[in-house]
Amino acid sequence: MDNFISLLQTLAKSNTINFILMVAILWWIVSKMNLNATFSKSVENVTNSIKKSDNEKNNAEIRLNQIKDELNELPKELKQMEDETNAKAQSLKNQIKNSAQKNIENLVKSVDKIIKIEEKKISSEIINNTVKNSVEEAQKKVIEILKLNPDLHDKFIEESLEDLERVVL
Repeated sequence: MDNFISLLQTLAKSNTINFILMVAILWWIVSKMNLNATFSKSVENVTNSIKKSDNEKNNAEIRLNQIKDELNELPKELKQMEDETNAKAQSLKNQIKNSAQKNIENLVKSVDKIIKIEEKKISSEIINNTVKNSVEEAQKKVIEILKLNPDLHDKFIEESLEDLERVVL
């Protein structure tokens, strides 16, 4: 029994007993507080977060590949849009050119008509002025001739009367 007591004294003085008691008390606390379930839930949450992160990573990689494909197609689409724009611009240019050509032709025709009308007006005015001047000159000459030769005056009156008789009304 001395041996047993000395063994207990040695154990009491050593840290081994303290360690065993501390482990026993912690085990009792963990079992009472159900920390095992809490740890399991935490591990499960972390596992779910990792799975969710992996899914999001996979989705992001798929989206990245889609965007890369779209970016690879972008030069072709830009070239197509540029070609369409150039075609529309050329078409619009041709329409404007044709419209301007027609407007110019119509304007030239109008100007030609106006010029012809003005030419006729001017020609008519010149003829009227010429006729008027000629009549005035003729009157002056007739008056001069009649002043110089009074016998012709009677002759002209007779001829005028004859001409009037010939006119049928």
